[in-house]
Amino acid sequence: MARDESNRVEFGFRSNGLQLVFHVSIAILIGVTLKATTFNEALLAASRTGTSYTYQTAFLVSFGFTKALSNVVVGRMSDVYGRKIPHCLGWIAGIILGALLYTISQQSNDDNGTDNNWNWYIVANIFLGAQQGWTWTTNIFMFIDVLGPENRALASGISNSVGYLSSAITTYVITAMSIQQSFLLVLVCSIGGFIISTVGMKDTTQFVLLETGSSPSSASHDDEQMNHHPDQVSERSNDDFIEDEEDFVDEDEQEGKPAMSQSRIRKHGSEYEMVALSSSSQNTSLAGSSELDANQIVLSSSFGRVLLQTCWYNPSTAVLLIAGLMTNLITSLAWGLVLIWAKRQSLSKFQIANISSAFTFSKAAMMIVASRTSDKWKTRKPVLVGGFVTAMLGLIITAMADSSLAQVIPVYMLLLIGGIVIGCGIGSVYCVMAGSISDHTPAMDRATAIGIYKLWRDSGYAVGGLLTGLLADIFHGSFVITTAVVTGMVGVLVICISKYYREGQIAVQHDGL
Repeated sequence: MARDESNRVEFGFRSNGLQLVFHVSIAILIGVTLKATTFNEALLAASRTGTSYTYQTAFLVSFGFTKALSNVVVGRMSDVYGRKIPHCLGWIAGIILGALLYTISQQSNDDNGTDNNWNWYIVANIFLGAQQGWTWTTNIFMFIDVLGPENRALASGISNSVGYLSSAITTYVITAMSIQQSFLLVLVCSIGGFIISTVGMKDTTQFVLLETGSSPSSASHDDEQMNHHPDQVSERSNDDFIEDEEDFVDEDEQEGKPAMSQSRIRKHGSEYEMVALSSSSQNTSLAGSSELDANQIVLSSSFGRVLLQTCWYNPSTAVLLIAGLMTNLITSLAWGLVLIWAKRQSLSKFQIANISSAFTFSKAAMMIVASRTSDKWKTRKPVLVGGFVTAMLGLIITAMADSSLAQVIPVYMLLLIGGIVIGCGIGSVYCVMAGSISDHTPAMDRATAIGIYKLWRDSGYAVGGLLTGLLADIFHGSFVITTAVVTGMVGVLVICISKYYREGQIAVQHDGL
């Protein structure tokens, strides 16, 4: 049987060059939108003297909770309806965000916008959370889909690092702009992102089907192999795939679903693995099946099943959820309280921009290095532990800015060095965790599982905004105590990762080859 080359789908950079250019462009626009909004809001918050730290960091709370909830919705929608539709909806939220921010800033009495508009900025960040959650999350999904299972962490690393590099550069651009001009930039970038997404980008669901072995290209390839090399085509029997019945935890009946969407959970010691079953002959798995019809579509598991698998049954993914929350809790500290406190120390706008961009630059650089390292060596755990230990060191240096050491080393230098070290630590783990979740999840459920992971991870923005603000209020603005508490929490997390995390399916598989 001849293959239809027009329907052929291939993983990798060479065969998808134009689409990857679109995705990189989208990542740049996402990063610009994020920094043009949050950096200005941090400066506006610091200008609100006489109000509590909790109120000043509230802009991160509305942003974080909305982004977290958006990730769950967009993750499930991406598995069911494809990636492109929710991505475009995210840019619509961005257009609303830009228009609202520009309108609010125009109504301010001065360039700092320090009148009664702060509550509106908090409300506007609901749309920022939706825009970031829907566009950035789906962009990462599509990167992972296109580059294939061998480059999961790298795919996430490229999308995130490009976004954060553009975010860091934007910090310096907006220091030369007024508040109104910065928010107009948000509007322009959102319109540009919407146009690129609707006109240029293609949905990547076909790559998911290829990975699961049910795309037309993979099916025709299997047919060709069967016709020309029938002796080389091996089928895995149900007995080989399922092993003993007692090794499984039975799940709820899937009434009304095709048999090929069914799945079970196989127990490995204290962990569980989701196993997808094909309906081609009840004797063939999705992986390596030669009997899948080209028109068959792999259906994702129920949301409840993926939720339980990710949050409870698998200790490795469960600890990753907590690690994700802690990651953005630290980021919330760097975006919020650090910049607010820095301005209270009479640092200039340019110095504050240096502190902010130092964290972001180092974070972006380490994303590529760490994600590529973990993919190449097929291991995640050493990178995770090393990254969080590095972040702890950076937090300690940052806390010293509010100690007697600041009499010897300037506050600015301590915050700058601390930001660089924290960024290196956070960048090391940021994309590796998304790759780790993918390692533990079947391809047809990947977007849902990553959406659940990002619910936890991006809740860290909100939890961090609330926690750091409350601690600063409780300890009368003590920056050193607030930062020390966060450092202790990271230390506990490192112990949990060392004890409970195990390498995922992909890493273990390649180590054995």
